[in-house]
Amino acid sequence: ACALAAYLSACQRLLHLDVRLNKIQEDGAGCLGDSIGCCVRLQTLDVGGNDIGAGGMEKLARGLQGCVALESLHLFACGIGPQGFLALTAVAGDHLKSRLVDLDAGKNGVRLGDGDRTPAEVEDAIGSWESIPGLRL
Repeated sequence: ACALAAYLSACQRLLHLDVRLNKIQEDGAGCLGDSIGCCVRLQTLDVGGNDIGAGGMEKLARGLQGCVALESLHLFACGIGPQGFLALTAVAGDHLKSRLVDLDAGKNGVRLGDGDRTPAEVEDAIGSWESIPGLRL
């Protein structure tokens, strides 16, 4: 991911980036986050199936603030958990909520199940994204 990230600053015309299932972890997500903001035309980002965790989500979210054309973000099964979702909401939420039409954060354990209660702050964060037509948790 870090090798790819080194080239992203030169890819200002990039529309779609699919790096799903590439064994990217927190450090790799940090590299992507450091450079993805240069991709001002990026419409779709898929990092699904990578174990970026909550820390990686926070790092990636910082870079997403520069992706002014982003409409679709796929975080399926990235191990972000409730803390990663809160980080996404805190760092890039205001920027992304007005643009995204598709957010797939399923299979991340954002909502607790099996009788466990989802913390109120996570439920509030989820509620703040509910205007997105393609929201999947």
